Amino acid sequence: MKYVVAVLLCSVPICTNAAVVINEVAWMGNAESANDEWIELYNTGGAVSLDGWMLTDGMNLGIELEGTIAAGEYAVLERTDDDSASGSAFFIYTGALTNTGATLQLLRDSGSVEDQVAGGENWENIGGDNVTKETAQLTTSGWTTGGPTPGRSNVSYEPPAEEDDDVEDEYVDEEDDDSSTITSTAKTTTDKMKILLDTWDLELTLTAPKYTYVHQPVAFHVVPSGIPDVLLNSVGVTWNMGDLSLQHGQEVVHQYEYPGTYVVVANGSFKGREAQFRHEITVLPVAFSLTQNSHGDVQINNDAKYEVDLSGYSMRGGQTVVFPADTILLPNATLTIPRERLGGRGLAWLMDQEHAVVASMSGTNVPSTLAIAETVPQATVVVAQKPQA
Repeated sequence: MKYVVAVLLCSVPICTNAAVVINEVAWMGNAESANDEWIELYNTGGAVSLDGWMLTDGMNLGIELEGTIAAGEYAVLERTDDDSASGSAFFIYTGALTNTGATLQLLRDSGSVEDQVAGGENWENIGGDNVTKETAQLTTSGWTTGGPTPGRSNVSYEPPAEEDDDVEDEYVDEEDDDSSTITSTAKTTTDKMKILLDTWDLELTLTAPKYTYVHQPVAFHVVPSGIPDVLLNSVGVTWNMGDLSLQHGQEVVHQYEYPGTYVVVANGSFKGREAQFRHEITVLPVAFSLTQNSHGDVQINNDAKYEVDLSGYSMRGGQTVVFPADTILLPNATLTIPRERLGGRGLAWLMDQEHAVVASMSGTNVPSTLAIAETVPQATVVVAQKPQA
């Protein structure tokens, strides 16, 4: 006969308010190698981004997490490579757990504690067996020891019919079936199917405008697909912006200093699978002139053959006028600013989002430094339309 030890809830510290919990700990490794350690997280709430989170034991382990864990999903963190546990790893980490026990903390990006597990001396508080390689697993009644269940529901047991205050540990008999794996008797959700790496076809979809302007921040966003959803945010993306600039991340913001047509190349990779995306973006110069009508009002003239987005631009005179988002000036069109809004002075300078002077009143000297009296908000990125012929 085989016995499974179920530690009573009162003897185990559990963080019941956590949305993401430390759900299973294979501190002993597996049957192939003691180095094949892994730790499983489980999301009991809504989808959560783990970017900037950390899992640490305060000694040898400091895992800086990234990626999104969906509601009701498991995230298996595997040491060194993807061979430590069956199924696909959510994250590969370096470092090691000591067999003498530790306290694990799951920290949010703010530094607050999301979950904490005090393993105790030799992990006696939560279980696990270094001989049989059974893991420590969290159940509704506390921590228990059972056969490894990476990426799926943990083991469970039938609670005792009567509670005995004199007994610290309860035992459940199971028929000896010569198997080292304990199957769950509780109703569970469908287990994840193991997906072989060779069957994945990583694809990238890029969202970006075809046209922008010099000095205007523009967003580039890659959406990966073709691999399990839980791994999508683990796809690394490296960008060559075409102007000798490199960036990293699935979403980046870049601005070009000079006009021209640039080839943007996005390279996505995950576990040896790679995909590449090319995108051409044309950076248009701006061409403005400033004039003054008979009333002393300042007129901004778009001398280009295409419309220009003036979001975040500003006009500086005796006072500063900041242009709100989605201020579009059509080709060969004019925007008039009343003299009173500029403080009644005849001097005026038009500045872009980066506070660079792009036009000034004819005959005025442009100062090298302009003290901005008002805070200029960051420009809203608006996709420019195709230039008209």
